[in-house]
Amino acid sequence: MPKSIAMAPADSGQLGQVDDEFLDLAEVCAFFGGTRRPLHPSTIMRGVKLGIYPKPRKVAKNSNRWLRGECAEAKRKIIMVGCDGNAA
Repeated sequence: MPKSIAMAPADSGQLGQVDDEFLDLAEVCAFFGGTRRPLHPSTIMRGVKLGIYPKPRKVAKNSNRWLRGECAEAKRKIIMVGCDGNAA
């Protein structure tokens, strides 16, 4: 019988939680646009410059990643306020 894996409590501040997961550009496109019709990468980068989407983190010389938690917060903000700043 397999042993259960003890998980850290959500407020423990330890890395490895879902919010700390890194997403690449393709995953960010799907996160905001859906898997059937993901946003185009240039739409994401344009939105980053406009402050609609979070800025990517540099994880290596030629590699950027986004934090899932920051993307989720931006998505919530878009749903609640809209990308143009007007209340939905």
